[in-house]
Amino acid sequence: MQNFRKFGHESHYNLVKWGEKAIGKSNATMTLLEKIVTELASAPEPLLVKVLDFIQLNKIASTTVSDSENLPRTPGLYQGQIWMSEDFNDPLPDEFWLGDAE
Repeated sequence: MQNFRKFGHESHYNLVKWGEKAIGKSNATMTLLEKIVTELASAPEPLLVKVLDFIQLNKIASTTVSDSENLPRTPGLYQGQIWMSEDFNDPLPDEFWLGDAE
């Protein structure tokens, strides 16, 4: 298993062994992590690579979102810097929807 060498062959071996242990349990008593490991233990390597990429990408995304949520908001910070045209709510001309007639 080529990609697991990057993370250490032992980690894949341990994942498979843990999955084999979890298989002996009934589905109702397995934790979510045990269910995931059981499924991964029998998954083909290309799928494992996709799962790993998905997990890493989502961990990065969730960290970025939670960091921005902790920043204090400042009311009125951009006051007077944003404007809206007087005709904002007017219907758009046909040229907008149908393309330029030229």
